Amino acid sequence: MLNQLLDEAIEKHGGADKLVVSAGATSCGIGIVYEIAKQKNIATLGIVSALADEAETSGFCDKKVFVQAESWEVKDPNGNSYTLYPATLKGEIFKLGGGVVSDCEIAEAREKRLTYEEIPFEPGPTI
Repeated sequence: MLNQLLDEAIEKHGGADKLVVSAGATSCGIGIVYEIAKQKNIATLGIVSALADEAETSGFCDKKVFVQAESWEVKDPNGNSYTLYPATLKGEIFKLGGGVVSDCEIAEAREKRLTYEEIPFEPGPTI
């Protein structure tokens, strides 16, 4: 599924060099997308709460940004999600599984009228 989504994005946007994958910074859950993105020469950006343990972040993130926060939500002083920022630059948002934090990000995306798609997802052998 992740391979197919990334291949479609490469085709739609005219090449891997036109893409950035950002999905938190941890390697668990949807964080497995970073390894797949790197195999396709797609740039990767991890934006995560400073609560995260550096040792648990993905080694496939080109850049990791640790945001000082009191929770797992990473928001700027105006209450806007840093995670959504890349999508405001002609991007797309795919919510694959996730939990409370990603639900909040989708609610914000909806309010900002950003393009998003919610897809059921469980990491497994058919990625």
